[in-house]
Amino acid sequence: MATATGPTPPQLPPAPKGGYFDATQWAVITAILDTVIPSINPASTMANDRIHTQCGVDDDKLAEVAAQVRAKMASPPSPELFKAFLEERPFASPAMMDALRRTLGTVPESSRRTLGGVLTALS
Repeated sequence: MATATGPTPPQLPPAPKGGYFDATQWAVITAILDTVIPSINPASTMANDRIHTQCGVDDDKLAEVAAQVRAKMASPPSPELFKAFLEERPFASPAMMDALRRTLGTVPESSRRTLGGVLTALS
């Protein structure tokens, strides 16, 4: 049996710990980002207390688009898994938080301090 060969993609470096922000500042920035990149939910299941972190889509339209996307995938997820993916808050994911910490780790320290001050003022 033949095996695929080729270059192995490099692994991402470990994400910085993010000690430049305190817990409140992290809560504020993730709340802002959850608003900018909301979860996608059927309109019939929208939770009133999360209206600012959810994007409601008509149930029939969501089902139609999901079917179209799944039809174009070689190994589509189950409808339940696809729905769970869309409903997930992006920044509840450890991988997204690592990506955020990696990105902020490239920002000059003076700019991170300024952003930290803004996040504190918003809390």
